[in-house]
Amino acid sequence: MASSIFLLFLPALLLPLASSAANTFEYYRCFEAFTGDDVALRANIKTVIASLQATVSQAGQAVSSAGAGTSDAVYGLAECWQGTSSADRSTYAAKTAEKLTGACGGVSSVGFYWYGPCFFRYMKGIEFWGSLSNSEANVLASSQFAPNPAAFSNWVNELLGQLKEKVAESGSLKFGSAKMTTNIEGIALNGEAQCTFDLTVDTCMDCLNWAFERIRTICSNRIGCKAFHSSCWAQFETN
Repeated sequence: MASSIFLLFLPALLLPLASSAANTFEYYRCFEAFTGDDVALRANIKTVIASLQATVSQAGQAVSSAGAGTSDAVYGLAECWQGTSSADRSTYAAKTAEKLTGACGGVSSVGFYWYGPCFFRYMKGIEFWGSLSNSEANVLASSQFAPNPAAFSNWVNELLGQLKEKVAESGSLKFGSAKMTTNIEGIALNGEAQCTFDLTVDTCMDCLNWAFERIRTICSNRIGCKAFHSSCWAQFETN
């Protein structure tokens, strides 16, 4: 599957960095349809999603597989955003698993689902852990332009630089957050970035470079933007 970008717009502010049940980020893609007769594949997908939900609800991250060594082997990964409370992690993991199963699990060999602070994916036949291949990605941007867009973009670029440093310094967490107050009408910027736990530090940086470049070129002049990839996420908002 290709990581093609079709820009998604929100009417005003980007969704908050801290997830809100009343205003929840949601996006999914399903690929490679299979027939209803493939009972083994469907069962393996169900097993992987259930295992991911059980583990990520407790640990915040998980990998799982089912049917290894067969033509219907399925591999999966799930992770929730650093800082998500245990209660929210359990709630959103359960909902993400339910939504992924309903949207893709019975008909598609490959599925990706982002819901609130959590992300689940599965794939038939490919043990994708640690790789940026076989990915899905997109950009979600506010439809509202920032005041003094050129100067604002410079501030966003500085914020992204800080996020990259924070992620690099975080070690195995592969997470960073940064805040700054601009000289544009007192606008403050908040940002976060994170890679999935299966990546090496170098591969994480490659993924974040993709996300940061999308923000710079597509939406650094808007009041909020989120670039999300199946191996990393980066976003900023104003307040």
